[in-house]
Amino acid sequence: MSDYKANSNDRLEKLLAEYKKNNSIEKLTELAEELRVSNIHMPCRTDDQGRVAAMILKMKDGKCFMPVYSSKWHLNGKLKTGTKVAVIPYVEANAIAAKEAVRAHLDGIIINPQDANIVLSMHFVNKMQYAETESQRTGKTVPLDLTSPAPGPDNTRIDEIMDRFAAEKDPQAKQAFLNDLLNALRGAVLAVPVGVNDSGKNAPLIMVNNNTSEKYMPVYTSAPFAAKRHEGCKVAMLEFDGANDLALTMGKDVDGMCIISEKVTVNLKTKLLESVRETNKKIREQKARIPHPPEQLKFTMETVPSLMEKRGQAFIDQVLDRKEAYIDELYENAYSNIRSYPYVREEFAVTAINAAPGKVAIEIEYPAKGNCVGSAIRAYIIWDEEEHRGRYFGICKNLDDALMIMEVKEGKQTCHGITAIETNEMSRILDICGL
Repeated sequence: MSDYKANSNDRLEKLLAEYKKNNSIEKLTELAEELRVSNIHMPCRTDDQGRVAAMILKMKDGKCFMPVYSSKWHLNGKLKTGTKVAVIPYVEANAIAAKEAVRAHLDGIIINPQDANIVLSMHFVNKMQYAETESQRTGKTVPLDLTSPAPGPDNTRIDEIMDRFAAEKDPQAKQAFLNDLLNALRGAVLAVPVGVNDSGKNAPLIMVNNNTSEKYMPVYTSAPFAAKRHEGCKVAMLEFDGANDLALTMGKDVDGMCIISEKVTVNLKTKLLESVRETNKKIREQKARIPHPPEQLKFTMETVPSLMEKRGQAFIDQVLDRKEAYIDELYENAYSNIRSYPYVREEFAVTAINAAPGKVAIEIEYPAKGNCVGSAIRAYIIWDEEEHRGRYFGICKNLDDALMIMEVKEGKQTCHGITAIETNEMSRILDICGL
């Protein structure tokens, strides 16, 4: 039992159990939002080319799913001895499933096979991938919408560039628009129609240019348009780099990839796709060399305020009920490598007071070790119980070791000046909130 408690996310386990009993869209949405901030265990295999890849489970009905586990406890006795297991954020596993959907013929993700058997369809996977990609692109949390009939990224800018590219006659200006298009495609989510090949396996469609007899793998800027044009086919949602890799693995079967909007088609030859792949790879490598923000900075000034905004009263209830245990659990599950998580529950402190009628003020003390410039050593949440919304303030050190009051709202920080005396922090923040 101790092993289970040490390797589980209680809220995720609770939501999985609730969704098992009531698989409504509301419960699925609640589960999805928890998955977005949770780590999972993903069994791995070695593919035909010797690369590490996700494991695939084939069901009796022929459907294939990528298995993940919500905790180490659920893995006991389920895998062969020696099977490698990666502990990664669920959103990374979701991205793997989205990318491998065509190649691995996936029908979705299955959570805790042989136990709960929670199945997440490719529709869910694509929706999650779109929401995460848009969140990264815009710098704001894009809510997950599971109610619309088909996932639909907003590629309006790409469509506009394609229109201008097609209409331009001057070669130099046309090349400039092509460069703009390739830049806009980087990171974009596109729709790839999938059919069944001669071997009976899922495979991208191939379209033939009637004028040149050249063959291209079609990729659409609009998922609904792709589904309408290819009725009966599945539509996989892939980031451009994933679609590019897929087209290049088709080798001599195609001459490239064609990007299709509702008005225009732009053909990208294989040689150009290879050049784009190398360019995008270099860009990713450059970004990887930029130091990621330390764990405590990300947790105290991104994760916690984001959870307050997303979960609202449910989050506040957990903080008030479970206090240090809840914050410690959140931090451990958000940690990039759970096995190296350095904190214990006693390093956190949570206190709360009634600041005014219907207003609760919560103080969270974070661990001293791991603190850096910009991360919060303490945080204050001023919560309105009637309107079910709150304000989050982090007390952060600047380069001169002065303590700054930094408010976080929708991912953006606002400085409310320096707090010189620790005992006055709460009253200063209450003044800022007009209490």
